[in-house]
Amino acid sequence: MVLKLFLSSLFFTFCTTSFATVKVTALSGFSAAEGPLFGSSTVAQDTVYGGLGGNESACTTTDGVNPCNSCNGTTQECNTTRIYDSLQLKISFSSDAVNGRVLVTTDVDDGQEALTYSGVNTSDNFTKGNIVTITVLWSEICEEIFSGSSGCSGTLSTDLSSKIRVGFDDESNLDGELTGSGDDFVEIPIILAKMNATDTSLCTSGASASNPNIACNFIAYPGDEKVYIDELRTGCDFPNVASSESEIKKIRVLYNEGSYPTKATVNFSDLNISSTNQTCSNGTKLVETESNEIKGLENDKTYFFSLALVDQANNVGFFTTHSGDLTTKNSTATCFDGDQWKQNCHISTPTKVSGLIDDEFDCFITTATYGSPFRPKVEVFREFRNQFLKTNLLGRIIIESYYKISPPIALWIRNNPQAKPVIRALLWPYWFLSKILLFGTKSFALLLGLLFILLSFHYSKKHNRRV
Repeated sequence: MVLKLFLSSLFFTFCTTSFATVKVTALSGFSAAEGPLFGSSTVAQDTVYGGLGGNESACTTTDGVNPCNSCNGTTQECNTTRIYDSLQLKISFSSDAVNGRVLVTTDVDDGQEALTYSGVNTSDNFTKGNIVTITVLWSEICEEIFSGSSGCSGTLSTDLSSKIRVGFDDESNLDGELTGSGDDFVEIPIILAKMNATDTSLCTSGASASNPNIACNFIAYPGDEKVYIDELRTGCDFPNVASSESEIKKIRVLYNEGSYPTKATVNFSDLNISSTNQTCSNGTKLVETESNEIKGLENDKTYFFSLALVDQANNVGFFTTHSGDLTTKNSTATCFDGDQWKQNCHISTPTKVSGLIDDEFDCFITTATYGSPFRPKVEVFREFRNQFLKTNLLGRIIIESYYKISPPIALWIRNNPQAKPVIRALLWPYWFLSKILLFGTKSFALLLGLLFILLSFHYSKKHNRRV
């Protein structure tokens, strides 16, 4: 057990050599980061991302402490947490093994070139166990990674990655380097990322996405003060970005009242991607997100929706355009929907929900299966419930039993999206029967009459053969 705990602690500790004991306890002043310090148990060590989307000139504030927002203008690509030259990367760390002076160096030269930092006196010696906090300007880091003097304004054609070393120069051998000879340090991976994205058109049913990395179509279904983004499709290579070390992690849904969003639109909601392993068909595939709800909308107001992508460095790009997409409801805009959704799929009007479908609707198996309580097939089941089950004692017993058993099943379906096609297939016969019953009692009687005639004809022929 002791050995197991020891190995586990090594896994979650920044170290590049077997004797390194430096631990980073806090990091701030970057676009994004992932690793043990940020709760990412699947990442062995923390990686810091510097997003360079958009121009620094578009930022409203650059206080040196917080990343800036370059999405205030109409640039093609932007970043709500962009790094810049005067932004401070703040690092808190300590050593359990070495007394010495604080050093920050690059890794590309094996720790021999020191970077400028502030926060502590460069000539002070620190005893082991003490936590030290320093700041390094991103201009220092960018210049080293770009190998030039342009800082974080340099031209980035593809993502660049490097490492910085942070630690203590052993006081018994102060050589101004972090080389491993008695020194104690950690290496922090740094990735400078930019999307180099272009606008993209929405793909249509049966056609490949114009870019294999984009989110290219969706349907916006109305809810109560919310909208559901369903049938979300992407190119088959999604979420990989060509010539990039930063994958797409979110799909940004931009929305605007009365007209389609632009790149400067401030209203958006990010959907975290949960599954991208669906089968590719006709150049596109379905993508599952942890949630598909856009909340905080007003009922009876019409909203227009568009998509963009967000990578691991919080760069935003690949905005979808709506060229040729009609701007009225009940239009003929192409949607990926076999149920023939009856309005423009990128426009939706939230509305008040009444009756049994309230905030608890997510407990229903049909809603979990089809993704929205307002999908046409779900509406058929709801109408069947209202017209044929709620009107009699047996039907009400069935409804009550259904509400008791459905929540855990619905939760399992939502947590296992790959099972949805199977569940939909199992529900199809019930939907078909409900549809027939809702078509009208006369039609149903006619169907039964035809069925009776066919059975009588079959019986008559069988009887004649016996005679």
